[in-house]
Amino acid sequence: MDLTVVFDFASLAFGSLVLMISFSVCLYSLSYMFHDARSSGFFILVFLFVMSMLILTMVGSFVCLLLGWDGLGVTSFLLIIYYQNSTSTSAGLITFFVNRLGDVFLLISIALFFMDVSGGYMFFSSDWGCMLGACALLVTGAATKSAQMPFSVWLPAAMAAPTPVSALVHSSTLVTAGVYLLIRFSSYFYGMWVIWVMMVVGGVLTSIMAGTCAVFERDMKKVIAFSTMSQLGVMVYSIGFGLVLFSLFHLFMHALFKALLFLCAGELIHNMSGYQDFRVYGGLGSYFPFTTAILGGSLLSMAGFVFFSGFYSKDQIWEVFEFSGLWGWVLVSAVFLTVLLTVAYSVRLFMGVGLVDTGSHPFISVGNGDRFMTASMVGLFAMSVFGGSLFVSFVDGLVSEAICLTYQEKLVLLSTTFLGTLLWLGLRGLSAMRKDLEARATSAFLSMWFLVYLSSHGFVTGMFNVVSYVKTVLDAGWFEWLSGSGVYTLAVRGADFSSGFSRSGWSVLGLFAGCVFLAILWTFI
Repeated sequence: MDLTVVFDFASLAFGSLVLMISFSVCLYSLSYMFHDARSSGFFILVFLFVMSMLILTMVGSFVCLLLGWDGLGVTSFLLIIYYQNSTSTSAGLITFFVNRLGDVFLLISIALFFMDVSGGYMFFSSDWGCMLGACALLVTGAATKSAQMPFSVWLPAAMAAPTPVSALVHSSTLVTAGVYLLIRFSSYFYGMWVIWVMMVVGGVLTSIMAGTCAVFERDMKKVIAFSTMSQLGVMVYSIGFGLVLFSLFHLFMHALFKALLFLCAGELIHNMSGYQDFRVYGGLGSYFPFTTAILGGSLLSMAGFVFFSGFYSKDQIWEVFEFSGLWGWVLVSAVFLTVLLTVAYSVRLFMGVGLVDTGSHPFISVGNGDRFMTASMVGLFAMSVFGGSLFVSFVDGLVSEAICLTYQEKLVLLSTTFLGTLLWLGLRGLSAMRKDLEARATSAFLSMWFLVYLSSHGFVTGMFNVVSYVKTVLDAGWFEWLSGSGVYTLAVRGADFSSGFSRSGWSVLGLFAGCVFLAILWTFI
């Protein structure tokens, strides 16, 4: 088997992005992990994770792709359980099992794909059904890594990891590995409408579900995790609609501002003694003006505010959908709703953290980060603001097909900024008037549309009930009577019978009769 290294636009651009964000996260971690006694092991795990990501990105062999894919799963598990407490361990196990499920799908897909002994990416199969099954399994395996429905539960749980891990693993690398795999193999999906429908439906449901969950979430890191899930859904249904390059563009922009968001959140959480419920954060803008300003800029980019990096990628997807017939307008509605929810939870997060003072700062430690934290955030902030325009200028062929929208159509996407703010104000007023309604909505949405009960929680509870039933019926029931307990009971009752029989007069008469019978039998024999 020959080792093939792929140097094309996608691999080089994505590899450069991974290295840039990894450098920023490591620089940030020099300060964040300074007092950790095991920080050297942390940096070794980060290095192994980055190497696995580069292997996945740049190799042209399925065998090496599996090496990078499994390397991502193992190193991400070790990074999530870094704190070695019950919360991080349970989150790491959920992540590990979901990723292993994705490995199974990918292995079966490769087994169906593997028509060439060289192990390369080029295959020639005349069996359309076999290719369809392989592509469907490939998409399902990618969905597990990119937290698409119904495999979304692990991403919010993985926020138990250190914040630098979330910035690197859960924003720009691990979760985007599935999207990158779909982009890399998108040419195999042409003519398979079932695969396109799978990606479009899964992406739309994931983006809307994650957006509604983020609107009601109180944990700062989980809000950012749900926003990541929502943006991944946008990328997946863009690929499903054939907008592969636009999805790659949005992947790059998302990685920049989402890593920056996690770094800002990490500094605030670090100064709040690890407390992540941002309802007690209010008014931190006066204590951390620099970090709050950077946080606001990254939220504007994520919401697609004009001239920020997120605006360029979302605007291109929006314009293509508007000129794509009926299905295009269905996806326009999905994009509109996704952006609306994004603005709503972005405004909620920024107001709750920086502006609205709750008067409750029980764990605050005043002071902006040191030069390492500042330098890492400034570099990513510059790319979050100017990266979109630079990227569009560099890849002019990406937007070479000029789409002429009217002035009113251009304003529709921009108007979502104000509509999202109104949505946040409306939800805030409604929650103030109807606490019972807020409690029911929070319970429904924080369970990810009850996906938690249907997947991890439901699976564990169901298995526990099955095991309890088996234990009651078999282990403590028939098996017990047929083995130890039954033999013991039979022996005890036999001994009691023998003891009672021996103490009675009938035992002597029976013994005499037995001896007479044996003597007569012996005489005749």
